[in-house]
Amino acid sequence: MSKISKLILGFIVVICMSISAAASDEVNVIINGEQLHSDVPAQIISGRTMVPMRAVFEALNADISWDNTAKKITANKNDIKIEMTVGETKFYKNNILNTLDVPAQIIDGRTLVPVRVVSESLGCDVDWNNDSKTVVITDNAQTAKDYRFRNEKLLNEHFEKHGGEFGYSSATEYETAASKVINDVRALHKLEKEDGDDVYYIEETNEFVILSSDGYIRTYFKPNSGIKYYEKQ
Repeated sequence: MSKISKLILGFIVVICMSISAAASDEVNVIINGEQLHSDVPAQIISGRTMVPMRAVFEALNADISWDNTAKKITANKNDIKIEMTVGETKFYKNNILNTLDVPAQIIDGRTLVPVRVVSESLGCDVDWNNDSKTVVITDNAQTAKDYRFRNEKLLNEHFEKHGGEFGYSSATEYETAASKVINDVRALHKLEKEDGDDVYYIEETNEFVILSSDGYIRTYFKPNSGIKYYEKQ
């Protein structure tokens, strides 16, 4: 084999290896059962899965804005606000500083962001299948469940006792609000020590809900001692 032929063969091998490596770094992203499509594929960078910001935020029904001068991303969904700047290993969620292992970055003209961080910050569950290199994201806000009191008698009893704390005009309104607390991404969650029932608490609004182990609302009220009451459960 001539020297030129060897050089050409070596060049081809290098290109094939580069293509193979690039392909191995590409990942699939599934959001609520649907494949995420974008002109720049999701990929693994420094051990973290990065996705095009606009594609993932829009798929999660978040409003997004881009400051081209500052290279800053701002996403809003319900009561959650995320701010992230290209190249910086920090981001803000509702004005609270957090850190990133891998910063947002621009690749092929698209801004890529770490999928787990942004998805979990918006209240989603994120799973990873290493065999298929697939990220599975479940938006809890879109899969929210409708919770109820066990029967109308219990509902009316608790509404009469606690409905006035919230200013609700009907038992139905009171029950619906309790269900929203359970589904709210801001809610703290733990199991009650005594009965093992689910306890939910939103500190910002001082709303407290207990959900029975078989899925019925037990009570919904505003505890006088706030977060301390939740911590005692």
